[in-house]
Amino acid sequence: PVSYLDKSPFELSSGEKKLVSIATILSLNPSLIILDDPTMGLDNEREEKLIKLLKKLKTRYHKTIIIMSSDIRFVLKLTDNYLLLKKGKIISLGNKKDLLSNGDKIKRAGIEIPKIIDFINTVKKKKDINLELTFDIKELMKDVYRNVR
Repeated sequence: PVSYLDKSPFELSSGEKKLVSIATILSLNPSLIILDDPTMGLDNEREEKLIKLLKKLKTRYHKTIIIMSSDIRFVLKLTDNYLLLKKGKIISLGNKKDLLSNGDKIKRAGIEIPKIIDFINTVKKKKDINLELTFDIKELMKDVYRNVR
């Protein structure tokens, strides 16, 4: 693996620059971490590694993490609570489960609802089947199977 220490900042991709900036901040061991669009420029593999890191920081090291992003799929994989803004005004706040079960709040903020969440909410409305809110397709399939028997 190539060390970022051996590279000029001008040689780094935008995703690499993002990761180096996050690493720099984490080296200070802050109790509060604020991230603005942390997934911008990251491929799926690096995004998943960042998710694992942030979850570990939150659970094991009890860090408070504030994420500002329009990538709702990423944010909802990490968050317990949310605050939705539209044109600088709070339009909704609460816990993740409440937000995921009410897609209208997400739509009002002008954010596209993840297809998996849209499916879960549609099944609830049309068939009155309560599937577990998840982003893991395997977990969703297991839940569908349990509810169809």
